[in-house]
Amino acid sequence: MKETRKRGIRATEEGRKKLTTAKAAKRNHNDKVWTYLDIATAAEVNETTVKRFFRGEAVDRESAISICKALGLEVTDIVDANDLNPPTSKLTPTEIDWRDICDKVVATQQLRRQATAQQYELNIYVPLGLMERPKTPNPIPNPTGEESRQKEPELQIVQTYKDEAFFQKVIAENRTEKGKHIAIVGEPGAGKTTLLGELAERLPKNSPDFPICIRLADLRESTIEDYLLDNWLKKALYFIDADAENVTPGIRKALKQLFCQGKVWLLLDAVDEMAAESPVQALAKIREQLTDWVGKARVVLTCRLNVWDAAISNTLTSFDTYKTLEFEPDDVDEFIRQWFEEASQDEKRRNSDNENFWREQGKRLTRQLKEPGKERIKELVRNPLRLSMLCQSWCVPEQELPETKAALYEQFTTYFFEWKQEEFQKKHRVLKETDKKQIQQALAKLALAAMESANRFRIEQEFAIEQMGEEWFDLADELGWLVLVDRDTRTKKPVYAFYHPTFQEYFAACAIADWHFFLNHVPENPKQGIYRIFEKQWKEVILLWLGRGEIEPKPKQEFIDALVKFEDGCGCFYNYQAFLMAAKGIAEFDNYDSALEIIKQIVQWSFGYLSVELNQWLTDVYPQIRDAAKQILREINHSLVIPQLINLLNTPNEYRCIEVADSLGKVVPGHPKAVESLINLIKTCSIPGVRMKAVIVLANIGKDNQETITHLVDLIHSSPDDPLVRSIAAQCVGKIDSNHPDAILLTVTVPNSFEESSESKKMETNSEDKIKSLISQICTTSDEPINFEVIQDLRHIIKLHLKSAVSALKEALPVQLNDEKDFKLHKICWEFLWQCSENLSYPDFYQAWHPDTLTDSATASLNLANLPQILAEAINDRPDLCSKVKLICIDTHQFIDPDNPAQEIYDEILNQNCPEWQNGYPDTMQKLKLYWNSLRRQSEIPLFFICYDSTALSATPTGFNDSFLKALSKFDRAICVVCEQGNIPLPTFSPSQPDLVAAVVAWIRRSILENRHPI
Repeated sequence: MKETRKRGIRATEEGRKKLTTAKAAKRNHNDKVWTYLDIATAAEVNETTVKRFFRGEAVDRESAISICKALGLEVTDIVDANDLNPPTSKLTPTEIDWRDICDKVVATQQLRRQATAQQYELNIYVPLGLMERPKTPNPIPNPTGEESRQKEPELQIVQTYKDEAFFQKVIAENRTEKGKHIAIVGEPGAGKTTLLGELAERLPKNSPDFPICIRLADLRESTIEDYLLDNWLKKALYFIDADAENVTPGIRKALKQLFCQGKVWLLLDAVDEMAAESPVQALAKIREQLTDWVGKARVVLTCRLNVWDAAISNTLTSFDTYKTLEFEPDDVDEFIRQWFEEASQDEKRRNSDNENFWREQGKRLTRQLKEPGKERIKELVRNPLRLSMLCQSWCVPEQELPETKAALYEQFTTYFFEWKQEEFQKKHRVLKETDKKQIQQALAKLALAAMESANRFRIEQEFAIEQMGEEWFDLADELGWLVLVDRDTRTKKPVYAFYHPTFQEYFAACAIADWHFFLNHVPENPKQGIYRIFEKQWKEVILLWLGRGEIEPKPKQEFIDALVKFEDGCGCFYNYQAFLMAAKGIAEFDNYDSALEIIKQIVQWSFGYLSVELNQWLTDVYPQIRDAAKQILREINHSLVIPQLINLLNTPNEYRCIEVADSLGKVVPGHPKAVESLINLIKTCSIPGVRMKAVIVLANIGKDNQETITHLVDLIHSSPDDPLVRSIAAQCVGKIDSNHPDAILLTVTVPNSFEESSESKKMETNSEDKIKSLISQICTTSDEPINFEVIQDLRHIIKLHLKSAVSALKEALPVQLNDEKDFKLHKICWEFLWQCSENLSYPDFYQAWHPDTLTDSATASLNLANLPQILAEAINDRPDLCSKVKLICIDTHQFIDPDNPAQEIYDEILNQNCPEWQNGYPDTMQKLKLYWNSLRRQSEIPLFFICYDSTALSATPTGFNDSFLKALSKFDRAICVVCEQGNIPLPTFSPSQPDLVAAVVAWIRRSILENRHPI
């Protein structure tokens, strides 16, 4: 990343003498004269910056002030007053060329994350599918049995865009009424950020508008508005006026005017990397912040699919959703051809003895991917990132195909070091095998710690060095595993990210030895357990862990057994989630003993089963489970899945037969058995609805098969008495081949977005009672439009009050299903509870499901004033903890100054036999943080900081000050808080929970066992 240069300030000759004198007078904890590192630590700047300032070289203004303050000096005595007062921009806002400024800022942002070290630019993009939800449920023709009920509207891909078509469409639409916001959603490594970067490059060339890009991980605690007016404009200021240091009000006003005039495209990258507790919260933050002048921009955001899908009634209704689709087989072949053609033209890669080596290597890779038994890796590399990795790792002769996703990353990592070895040799250096091993271990430690931090994919240099050690951090930086992506606007400290987010997940998986890191079930008290299996940020890590070759089969077997047998004790919602995770897991560990049984269950959930007793086809799960199960079928062992699907093609239920053929045709594109089954249904079935659906599915799964077009054309000419089927067949031909003479081209109509009713926006209080009232309305009316409005209101209030919703929905959930009313109520309650389970942690959901376990009598015997003594006794009773930890318990009820209790906390810490700080009394929370960090480094045993309010269970609790909690959240995270307040970015325990002491002890033990900084 190109760093933004600032006009620096220097110490005068007289000032340098004062700096040296002040340094000599300072003593560190060893009673030695302060080193430059001691000054850097106190000033929170780099050691190199301190040395430069002492040498009289220019440093930025904020660093100079911090260094002087750390030494007890006034900056005005050290630097020239003229340098200290920075000039403002000489340009007037009307003279600023915003197009040029935006282009230059974009150029400094590493928006396009290179998939491989070779960085070849290939002219291939993943297809994108425009997804829409029908306005009303789709009626099923010939209503009988189960299919007679209306189906819930589902998002459907209504149009596919390949190559240039997407960019042409969205840029052209901007000047029309169709110019809506856009969401690009997809799996990790699917090319979302690449598409965003390409859009940023194309926009200035094809439009009068300007792109402004924000990596959402960089927001941290800021709003989009604050980030634009502060962080982004400070980056832009260098290009506006290189000598200016201050952003003027006029420049801020000019930027706002650009937005208000609709001239800005706001490109927001990676919603999934935001600091948020759940998908609902992340998307809600975006919606709340796209208001006022910021909301005048056209927004394009990217998001991982599991985050976008998990939100309850996704609030971003004004967004068109485009899903990244996988490469088609022909795209994979073309990608490989282009990649190795680029390699053959690369002077660094050209093999003088065999100019055709690279082209032949590409052909060999293409052939191997098409061999029998390679279906899993063939499916994996339909993803752009993984295909790029495979191509690069095949730069080594006689390379073989990996069998799992983790093996692909391992193969690439091995090649990466070999490739870098060539660069090191040119510098007369050697990258030893021990170096490779240690750097990987250091990266693994950093990756895991970062995954657990509030800003998972935004890694401050100081944090990285603390985790890895400076030697290994420098090597990781030099090798390119870590990339400089930003500088903190306030502290100017460098911020790094892994080469690609998926590598951070891979290295995190490498740091985990025991599967209990993901799951340690405590059924009677989930607060004491570990349930990362239900947290979305760990899904990829879990799969990569299961695919690691160095992990023995036995622990993998045990882990999947635990997932399959998981019992949640609260409605089975997490049972399903755990089982679905197990099913995904056997894609990476297909030697699991009971893999076939899992697949059979997934197939049954996907399509139902034939009841022999009733002689009827039944479905025993709701659509959410059914859809998730169908998706998994595409990801797991094809040799086990395909026979199960082929057997189901003979089912007497025509609609199920079509669904099975659809899945089979996606598992193996255009599978002949699927095509044959659909053609037979079209020819023999007398039900128009069945024939229509079969035609559509046939067109989708056979779109790359010329035989499919032949069958559809035959259908057009052989169905004179069925004009509807003929019309659909012709439309399908048009989607496959728009130039075919029998084609009817489809015109896509964009449905209006549903807006929240004004009533729903007022629902902020009495949430549980309101939910019960809305459910009652649904049950007492048969008017579908009214029901729809009520359900919209229900969605809105549930996403704001998840825990209250669980309690209310559980109470309304019918135990027995006696009539249609019970079925309807059960379906509504269950589906909302499922969405709550996707956005609440398992312990929180369990607690809401069992509110009776939290009674006042359970905690009546606990006097919070005695909490430190009770915790100490509990720890002394544990041989694994006794004498191995030190607790620092702070009662916030005693604070005189709750806004800034730094000195009071420090005094209390000293009372608990901790050493004094050599830099004097910490009179601010910032200084207290430095003392706390120093204290933890010096301590031979782990320190744990526990804040509690001794009056929390009284009628008038003191509570916690928000600014105090916010400051505390920035401390090194060996900290927890005992309080009832929500939305605290720290581990929190309720003072009223019956297992309070056990839960805190379990947190301490868990933190130590994981051998990392506590969360």
